[in-house]
Amino acid sequence: MPYTDQTSEGDITQRFDAITSHIPGVLFRCHPTPGYPLMWVAGKSQETIGYTHDELMHSIGGAWSTILHPDDRIRMLTELQNALDAHEPWQIEFRMVSPVGKVVWVKGYGGGLYSTDGELQALEGVIIDMTAQMAEKSNWQSRAQEARERNVRIVAATADILETLQSLSVLSINASIEAARAGDAGRGFSVVAQEMNRLAARAEDTATAIRRATGSNDQPNPMQTGLSSIAPLREEPAA
Repeated sequence: MPYTDQTSEGDITQRFDAITSHIPGVLFRCHPTPGYPLMWVAGKSQETIGYTHDELMHSIGGAWSTILHPDDRIRMLTELQNALDAHEPWQIEFRMVSPVGKVVWVKGYGGGLYSTDGELQALEGVIIDMTAQMAEKSNWQSRAQEARERNVRIVAATADILETLQSLSVLSINASIEAARAGDAGRGFSVVAQEMNRLAARAEDTATAIRRATGSNDQPNPMQTGLSSIAPLREEPAA
């Protein structure tokens, strides 16, 4: 016995409405003409972008492109047209503006419907609210920028420390030279010079660790540069 579908048009509509009521976004189909006037719309449009189905279909003339954020309109429509020209689906993040002026971040998924000869007949897809995700992304970017700025300040402070250590190391070398020239009378200076040199080396190691942790270890080390220039002085006491 052949199967006959007894589902009425009303039942199909109820099932469709039941399905779309669980989707956190807006389903749509629109004409492939300027402004992309809507053919139909379903889902949680008021919760997502602040417009009821009736407002989308009539109050804005059905042309949903008119409620795109001005700063995103050209980019969004260009990406959409590029996808249509390539007969490919689209995934586009953009902003829409609610009736009360609230900016809503959304992500649109969809594609074109084409005839057998490749003519574009309609566009259909879904728009999902992305406001919370974009707010979190913006917050993360702000924290990342703050971290980068802190690193810059740390690196600058480290450079100052290294310059100070360079001067300290030079003083310790000079003290060693004078102690060697003074013989037994200069032993006290020699001890002080050794301690100064030890402290300078320890602090320089700490500063280098900071530079490595902040990703700036490839920058010139002013202390090493300075020590290289005065290296011959280390040999003078032995002369």
